Amino acid sequence: MPINIPVLKQRTLSAIVFCIIMLAGFLGGDIALMLLLSAIHWLCYKELIQLLLKIFPSLNWKPTLTNLLNGIGIAFMVSVMLVLNQPRKPNPYEEPSMFWHGNIWELALISIVALILFFIFLLFVKFQSKLSLFAQSILLLLCYCGLQVPLYCIFFVHKVHWSEPLFYIAIVWIYDTLAYLIGSWIGKRPLSSLSPNKTWEGTILGALATIALAEYYILTLGTHLGKEFTWIVIFFIPIVVLSSIIGDLFESWLKRLAGVKDSGNLLPGHGGALDRFDSMLFAAGVFGLVLLFICVWLILFLPFIPFYYSKRI
Repeated sequence: MPINIPVLKQRTLSAIVFCIIMLAGFLGGDIALMLLLSAIHWLCYKELIQLLLKIFPSLNWKPTLTNLLNGIGIAFMVSVMLVLNQPRKPNPYEEPSMFWHGNIWELALISIVALILFFIFLLFVKFQSKLSLFAQSILLLLCYCGLQVPLYCIFFVHKVHWSEPLFYIAIVWIYDTLAYLIGSWIGKRPLSSLSPNKTWEGTILGALATIALAEYYILTLGTHLGKEFTWIVIFFIPIVVLSSIIGDLFESWLKRLAGVKDSGNLLPGHGGALDRFDSMLFAAGVFGLVLLFICVWLILFLPFIPFYYSKRI
């Protein structure tokens, strides 16, 4: 599968412009980040609705209604971010590196809810051919949660340090790029009928190379979560890569059901917004579950570790 040079140039130029916009959102403060996440929500929601309308031709959703619901969803998301963005008073019994703005428990719990709703969404898509009004309302709710919860995760991890969410997003995009290049160079066996352009060679070698680069970065420069959590981050990196693969295949499955190649044409060479963010959104939701694991580990085990007390003597 030879590399298509014109397509590669087009993808590279789009990626550069896209990265500049993303960096501006992450480096511009809370308001800039909220605007960026709101734009992602608006674009991905519109494309997701278009896919659902193709999957379920019986749905009678007018563009005016879906745009209104999209705007209401963004207003709700920003309101939640503003409310939960209030700085928490530091606990004198905590390490400075454990000080998080916002409520990490709420972030983790809404991720669990989103994971449950994700599987309900799968059941809807798989088994429903004609949806009742109630079922349509639930489907819209699932679309909201599937988009908003990962964006909440990105926002609150950004409160630890602006580079933290960029690190995990970079993992997803570096894997996607390496899988494409390696698959185009030496790939022979398609990964799945859902995504024939992806190969086993590109997926496996791209994943291993991405994990190695990310692990080296963490071991060399560390993480703003604190030294106590370095091993957790190292363990989590392969999960990020795996979840990004699952997220990409899931969106490919929806596109197969809808009978389309791309979710949109926003980014030349990449497709639509949902094509670009599918892996990132799925990985961000999984990240919330890992935060819950960190919380439980903190509460149950950290006080019994000798070095935890040695720092206080």
